[in-house]
Amino acid sequence: MDNMVKYKLSQYKGIKPLNEEETVMLVIRLADNELCVRRYADKELLPVYESLKIVKNENIPTIYDIIETENNIVITEKFIKGMTLEEIIKEKGCLSKKEACSVVLDLCSALKAVHKLNIIHRDISPDNIIIKEDGRAVLLDFNISRRSNNKKSTDTSILGTYGFASPEQYGFTQTDARSDIYSVGVILNYVLTGHIIQEGIYDKMPFNKIIKTAIKIDPDMRYRNIEDMEGALRKHYGDSGHVCSAYFRY
Repeated sequence: MDNMVKYKLSQYKGIKPLNEEETVMLVIRLADNELCVRRYADKELLPVYESLKIVKNENIPTIYDIIETENNIVITEKFIKGMTLEEIIKEKGCLSKKEACSVVLDLCSALKAVHKLNIIHRDISPDNIIIKEDGRAVLLDFNISRRSNNKKSTDTSILGTYGFASPEQYGFTQTDARSDIYSVGVILNYVLTGHIIQEGIYDKMPFNKIIKTAIKIDPDMRYRNIEDMEGALRKHYGDSGHVCSAYFRY
């Protein structure tokens, strides 16, 4: 490790690991005592994180530093205080229709920003969504993201969270932005029912139609892009879609 890398890493002090593998750490930036999150990622993700660093979107954590080492890259990003969507559903139960719409519209906002950069998240799951106290949803963890590649027929790796990953992530075809749309459809179903789609689909309109369109097995039958899915939600729940519900306070 060269001296510059050592110096950059020394600007942060480790507090505690945030996962069992210790690839995600809570750290403190010594210059101003700000809490941050440090992630370790494969070097092949350097272009993805460099692109994300320039994104200014309240539904994606701000990236402060990207440090390239011999073996990997080290990303330091803004610490988002809140509970995961998984924790909230397990502790408090399903969301109301307005709360569900609010969360999914925030995911649409995040995905509009990254899809414009040709980045696919590929792991949109309740554990990777933080709900802040004000009810806003933030999409975390781009560590299995990739850039869309029209020259490939399938992904090289089978990745994603069971129940939330799209069919194409299991090797059927190449992932693209519609793979994230599939996962958002599953999230919408999950927050309304507490179940993944294999266990039952929410049966009330208009969400039933929105969910079923998003989770079509054939990507060509889904929404063409995340803007179309966002439009379907806003048609029924207005322009803002955001609620600051007491439900989210903890």
